[in-house]
Parts: sequence; C-alpha cells; structure tokens
Amino acid sequence: MPMMNRGVFNRLYQGKALPVLMIVTIIIVAWYGFAVWLNAPWQVGVYERAEISDWTASQFVVDTLNQKRPVLPSAHQVFVEIWNTTVLKNPTSRRSL
Repeated sequence: MPMMNRGVFNRLYQGKALPVLMIVTIIIVAWYGFAVWLNAPWQVGVYERAEISDWTASQFVVDTLNQKRPVLPSAHQVFVEIWNTTVLKNPTSRRSL
C-alpha cells in the first residue's frame, strides 16, 4: 500500500494535475482575500451604525465574507448561487437559466 501512495504523489508531482491545483488554490485564496478587502469598508460602517466596538478580527472576516449584498461575493456564495440556479431550480421556471 505505501508503494501505491508514493506512486500517486509521484504522478501528481510529475503530471499536470499539481500545477493546475496550485493555480486554482492561488486564485481561490486571492478571491477570498480581495472579498475581505473590498467588503471591509461596508462592514466597518455596519459596526459603527450598530455601535459595536468590541468585534474581533476573526468575526470581522466572517462578517465580510457573509454579507447579503457584498461588493465582491466570496467564492462559496458564488458556488452556492450557481448550484441553486442550475441544479435546484425547475428547468421550466422563469428564474431558471
């Protein structure tokens, strides 16, 4: 069994899958980073209007990634919307693609 695992990793390393996975990972990490950056001003305004002054960095990131109408939607929001509109909608619905 260890020989099989070594073969899989060796094939990933020498093949075309690893570079593709690395590029996809970099794109997704950048997407989330820019989503936090672009949605941050609105979230700070939300905290100021609600007079919340004791927020943490982790709560801030979670809130910026889960806004209802963000400047830049996070990747999971886009993927959920694509799934909902292509798989879960009735094809004869007016809201279907």
